[in-house]
Amino acid sequence: MTNLIISLINTIGNMLQWLMPDIVLAPEIINNFSSIVDTVVELLNKVNFLIPLSDIFLIISLDIGLRVVMVIAFGVNWTVRRIFDVIP
Repeated sequence: MTNLIISLINTIGNMLQWLMPDIVLAPEIINNFSSIVDTVVELLNKVNFLIPLSDIFLIISLDIGLRVVMVIAFGVNWTVRRIFDVIP
């Protein structure tokens, strides 16, 4: 029975591997990505005196928090409306 389950899992894995393309990152791509990250870090270090990174992260976190609260409020509102639709 265990061999049957293992062979089923291997078959599903082979099918998924056949459907999904292989993603191979060449060393040049990794080096380019590394240089891009270094450039962005240098840029942020140079601009840090104009707009501190803590302020940027604070603004981004407040925006994300506001969006989460809005989604939760929508979910609660939707649930309450559905409950009161059922209760006449």
